[in-house]
Amino acid sequence: MAFDMTDDAAHRSSSASGPAPEKPRALVADDDLSIRSLVKKLLQREGYEVDAVEDGVEAVERIRRQQYALVILDLTMPRLSGSGVIETMVREQTSALPRIVCMTAAGPSVVDQLPREHIEAVIAKPFDVQTIRDLVSLVPKPQK
Repeated sequence: MAFDMTDDAAHRSSSASGPAPEKPRALVADDDLSIRSLVKKLLQREGYEVDAVEDGVEAVERIRRQQYALVILDLTMPRLSGSGVIETMVREQTSALPRIVCMTAAGPSVVDQLPREHIEAVIAKPFDVQTIRDLVSLVPKPQK
C-alpha cells in the first residue's frame, strides 16, 4: 500500500496569531525500523511530537525522562517486551499513565496476558496505514 507523505491543507502553515500551541508528545517503540518510521510519520501528521526507539529498555529510559500523552509499543522487542514496559510504567507511576496502544504479530494467548486496564487498543500486525490513522484519531489528545 502506498503512503502519501505530501502536505495537505490541514498541515500547511497558517498565519501567525501568536505562539504555536505545544504539541502532545508520543513515543513509538518497535524493533522493526520500517514500522517505527511509518508510525512516527503518521503521528507527526496527526500533530504529535514523536520520539522513536527500537527496544523496551530504551522506551523505559525515555518514559522516565519525558512525559508522553501516547505510547505505542510493539509487544515483542529485544531486551524488554512491550508488556514489560507497561509493567514498569505501572510500577513506577508518579503521574497519570499515558494512553497506551500495543502492536503485535503474536496470537491471542499473548494479548490475553496484557494488563488491559492500562491499554487503549491492541493492533494486530500486519496492519494497514488506515488502521493506525483511525486509531490515532480516536485516542483523545490531552487538553492544555
